[in-house]
Amino acid sequence: MGLWARAPHRAPGSGWREPNMSRLGGISPAPQSLFPRNFPLRAFASEGISPRIATDADLPALVAIEQACCNWNAAQVAEELLRPTAIVLVAELDSQVAGWLVAWRVPPDELQILQVAVAPACRRRGVARALLTAMVREHSGGVAVVLLEVRASNEGAIKLYEDIGFVSVGRRRRFYSDGEDAILMNLNLECCAAPL
Repeated sequence: MGLWARAPHRAPGSGWREPNMSRLGGISPAPQSLFPRNFPLRAFASEGISPRIATDADLPALVAIEQACCNWNAAQVAEELLRPTAIVLVAELDSQVAGWLVAWRVPPDELQILQVAVAPACRRRGVARALLTAMVREHSGGVAVVLLEVRASNEGAIKLYEDIGFVSVGRRRRFYSDGEDAILMNLNLECCAAPL
């Protein structure tokens, strides 16, 4: 099972609320980070992996990743690439798109990670770690907490998130469409803003 946190298309009554997008209009999709380069995350990009902002040209590669391991369709991927308030990163490995990450800034001071997906052939090589590290280091200016949900059965993803510094803060019963629970995880940036 791949490493991902899934947000769109929640079942009614799941407790998840979509941010009020009309309130997000004035937010830059890639704000300057308030954290120094030596921000003390317990994770660093692996050698040879290059995270960057996604472009329209990445759409076919992202759709291929989703078809291989997750369940976002081409329209959903394209919607996030066009959403002005979304931060969409890709990671290149050996000059190929190996994974992607989508996050929304939620006022006043939250960053909600919606999706982390890695191509099956590129797993266990640090791609998800590189994406998460780049997101927090480069795109978290003014953010106090980073939030995500992960399937309770996805032990590999949970371990990765814990290694980076996320902590489990709750559980949503029958959160996913197949009835599986979601583990809610937070990364508190306010307690970690000073360099080591």
